[in-house]
Amino acid sequence: MDAPNRVYALQRPLMPSCMSLLYPELVLGLCFIAWKVYRWHQERLENPRSLPLPPGPKGFLFLGNALQIKKDPWLRFSEWHNYGDVIGLTVLGRKVAVLNTWEAADELFNKRGAIYSNRPPRILTTKYGGWDFSLISFPYGETFLRQRRFLSQSIGAGPVKSMYPLITKNARALAGHLIGGSKDIQSLLRLAGTANIISMSYGFTEHLDSVLQGLSGLGTPGAHPVDIFPILAHLPSWVWGRKLARSLRVLKAAAYSLGVEPYNLVKAQVKSGIAPPSMVASLIESNTGEDGEIKYERDIYGVAAISVLAMMIYPEIQRTVQKELDAVLSGDRLPLFEDQDSTPYLVAALKECLSTNFDEDGNQWPPWKDGRGDVARPVGLPHSSNRNDEYNGKFIPKDTMLLANIWKFGQDPVEYPLPTEFNPERFLVSEQGKWNLKQDFLDPEDFAFGFGRR
Repeated sequence: MDAPNRVYALQRPLMPSCMSLLYPELVLGLCFIAWKVYRWHQERLENPRSLPLPPGPKGFLFLGNALQIKKDPWLRFSEWHNYGDVIGLTVLGRKVAVLNTWEAADELFNKRGAIYSNRPPRILTTKYGGWDFSLISFPYGETFLRQRRFLSQSIGAGPVKSMYPLITKNARALAGHLIGGSKDIQSLLRLAGTANIISMSYGFTEHLDSVLQGLSGLGTPGAHPVDIFPILAHLPSWVWGRKLARSLRVLKAAAYSLGVEPYNLVKAQVKSGIAPPSMVASLIESNTGEDGEIKYERDIYGVAAISVLAMMIYPEIQRTVQKELDAVLSGDRLPLFEDQDSTPYLVAALKECLSTNFDEDGNQWPPWKDGRGDVARPVGLPHSSNRNDEYNGKFIPKDTMLLANIWKFGQDPVEYPLPTEFNPERFLVSEQGKWNLKQDFLDPEDFAFGFGRR
C-alpha cells in the first residue's frame, strides 16, 4: 500500500458516519414519541370520555402560568373570571384549578369532601419546618380522621361553649390594654389572637407569635419549588437563601415549643390533677386508659384588625354599634357571648369585616396584603384531589392542586351589591323599628375560615 492510501486507511475509522451523527437525536426523538404515546394512553385511561380540562390562560413552555401569577394572586385570579368558575392552570408541570365562585368551592370542598380533602405535599413546612405533626399537613387518611375526631370532641358547637370564659377573659384583657392608650394596636390584637388559641389548646399563652413570624417568611403555601418537586427536599435548607433558612429555624423552634413542650406540661398537670381547662387536657383525660397510657399519643387577629380600622373610618357605623351595645349593657358591664342575639348590628358589622377591607384612607385593599398570617385569607390553603373527577363537564385529574379564591367570593356583586362599600345593613332587615339578621344570604363565615373537612 502506497503512502497516501495508508494515511487514508488510518484516518477512515476516525471519521464519523452520518448515522453515528444522527444516532443521539434519533434516540431522543424516539424516546419523546414513546413518552407522548404513553401519556396519551394514560390520559385515555384516566379520561375515557375525553372531557376537556378547565379553561385558562395559555402559559409558557415548561413554566406554565407561573410567571403570570403576580404577588397578589387573588387579584390575577379575579381578572381571569371570564374563563369560568373553575380556571385551569399549570405551574411547572403541575395542574392547578382555581375556584373563583362560592358555588364551585361549596360543591367540591364541602359536598365532595371525600375527594377533595387531601393536601398537596407541604415539604417546606413539614420536613424543613418540623410541622409534620400538624393536622393541616396530614394527607387525608386514618391519621387525619383520628385527629379531626379528637378536635371535634373539643371545638364542636357544644364543647366550645366551655371555652367561653377563657375567651371572655382574654377579650377583657385586650380591652384593658386598649383603654390604656397603647399605640401599637396591631401587636395587641395579634397577641390577643395568640392568647385565645393557645389558652384554648393548652391553658396558657406563649409561642404562637413565633409561628406567625415563621410562616410569613415562607411565601404562598404549596408554591415553593420544594413543594412542587419533592426530590429537592434532599438539598440543605440554606440553598434557598438566608431569609428562608431563618424563617424555617424560627418555625422549627416554635414547632417544639408549641407541639412538644406544652403537651408534656399539660400531661404532667393532668396526672397531678392540677390542669386548667383546655382542649389538650380534655383529650388526655378522655383517652387515658386504666394503665395510665394515652391512646394515639404521638387567624382571628386579621378580622379584629379590620374591625378596628372600619370603626375608625366609618364613625357613623361605630356610633350605631355603640348605641346598640349601650341599650343591651346599660353601661353596667362588658358584653358576653350570650349577648349576640341582642346585638344584630354588631354581628352584621363583624360579618362585613370578613368580606370588605380598607386601607388608612378608606380605600378598599386586600386585607392580607402585608402577609401577617391572618386567619381569614384571600386564597384558601391548597387542597388536592385524590382521584379523577368531573365538574360541570370539565375533567379534574387526580393530584390536581385546588385553590379557592376567597377574596373573589366577598366581592361578588350578586351576593353583595356594591361590594366595595362597607355596609353592615346588607345582612340586616328592619322589622318594627328593630334590626334583625336576614335568614337567607351567603354568610362570609361560610368561606372566610376554610372549607369542608379541613
